[in-house]
Amino acid sequence: MTIDRMKLDHVFVFNTLAEPIEIRVREIGFGRDVTARLELAFPIYQRCLAEGLFHLDDETKPVGFQPDLTVEIGLRLRTVPARPFEDAEAVLQSLAIPDSPTRNTEAWFATTIMQNAPLPDGMEGYADFGVRTQWARPISEEMF
Repeated sequence: MTIDRMKLDHVFVFNTLAEPIEIRVREIGFGRDVTARLELAFPIYQRCLAEGLFHLDDETKPVGFQPDLTVEIGLRLRTVPARPFEDAEAVLQSLAIPDSPTRNTEAWFATTIMQNAPLPDGMEGYADFGVRTQWARPISEEMF
């Protein structure tokens, strides 16, 4: 049985070119690409942006993010290890190894940067807003 997606709530220490960084992983996907969904406190997101972690840059910086809310980053794995993954569980096992290439921020491309914010006064609920980065597949490619 192949596991295509795993939801989780686990903090991993990712390796950077500077100091390691602790980041909460919320989901791992396995399909056409190996993907992950991260949840970051706003100051951690700012560090990722400032250091270019996960190939983030100022050109894809969303406008209007609220510093008191978390930021969600969608990722796609850039490099494929020598032994291909069999499913999402195998990706999780790789992330559990501290010196695994999957723990390097350079191995991942940020594809989306989102924030779930309350709707304006007078309206109830929340809305996701943000950007798709240059590393996201074109929408037409995702449909087929």
